[in-house]
Amino acid sequence: MMKLFTFVLSTGYPGIMGILRETLNPSTDVRIEKLRYIETLKEAKPEGISFLQHLTNFIHSAINTIFSLIFLIAASPILLIVAIWIKLDSPGPVFFKQERMGNGGKIFRITKFRTMISDAEKQTGPILARKDDDRITRAGQVLRHLRIDEIPQMFNVLAGQMALVGPRPERPEIYDNIVKDWPEFFKRLEAKPGITGLAQIRGGYHTDPRDKLRYDLLYIKRRTLWLDLKIIAITAYICLLKKGAC
Repeated sequence: MMKLFTFVLSTGYPGIMGILRETLNPSTDVRIEKLRYIETLKEAKPEGISFLQHLTNFIHSAINTIFSLIFLIAASPILLIVAIWIKLDSPGPVFFKQERMGNGGKIFRITKFRTMISDAEKQTGPILARKDDDRITRAGQVLRHLRIDEIPQMFNVLAGQMALVGPRPERPEIYDNIVKDWPEFFKRLEAKPGITGLAQIRGGYHTDPRDKLRYDLLYIKRRTLWLDLKIIAITAYICLLKKGAC
């Protein structure tokens, strides 16, 4: 850690990615680096952003809000049927809520339909979903295959915590584990998390985290309103044809 602090004091603060590339070693406390990176994102000022970019951001936000509201109203009968099915299929709540890291490292509670048994991580602790996971309920298998379990996240979009398109939000514990091998994983926090994304249409629930990271960083680098619309269209195509099961 002394090496890290000496580097910061002598060169100024170049941002977390610069520090990690130059000084990261097995003794570095990743939790401290995460907090520093998050603070860097919070303090960043949108200087030099053109009027056109401001207008694009406004249009993007408006589309997210309007689309999610219309979708929730149109899908409300289906959501009611799904809620009843979940209650009849297994004991526990209809919705599953969990802390995730959003844009700039801000913590929020994501909302999904419950697809696993209650207290699924009581014995295992925080882990990623596995292929043929025996914790998934019968209803959950269908909901995941059709991706219906993701629909309640539209409420997170309405609250401004998520977007329709972006990197999938992960739990703080997952960040702590993955960043030990791939420090660039923190760069996903530069964009608002999404319900779908480039990594989702190119992969699925069980795609290797390294491959998902490549897709997420590529999206953040090249994201445009047109790219978002294409990803939404491809996502709808995948869901309607039951391709790429979760």
